[in-house]
Amino acid sequence: MNDHDQAKKLLDDGVVQPLENILNLYTDQYPGPVMDIKLETKNKLIFYKIDITDRDGIVQTLTVNAQSGQILQSDPLTLAKKRGSKRNATATN
Repeated sequence: MNDHDQAKKLLDDGVVQPLENILNLYTDQYPGPVMDIKLETKNKLIFYKIDITDRDGIVQTLTVNAQSGQILQSDPLTLAKKRGSKRNATATN
């Protein structure tokens, strides 16, 4: 089963909230645009990783519980983080 099919099954089974519902919870603080979205699972926790622009125009990476809609973590996105380079991330922070 590919990622899209797995995400659709979780949604159809009522395990996760629709992405639209999640985004609507935070439209005041994070008006968009949405740059990237992933549905991930770790230690039985299902969460959305959403790269979205905040009110100040800064792209944030939100980690949101896909079941409850609660933000678990919010971090400013840097180009170095997106590339996965620890050396560049240190130089930009």
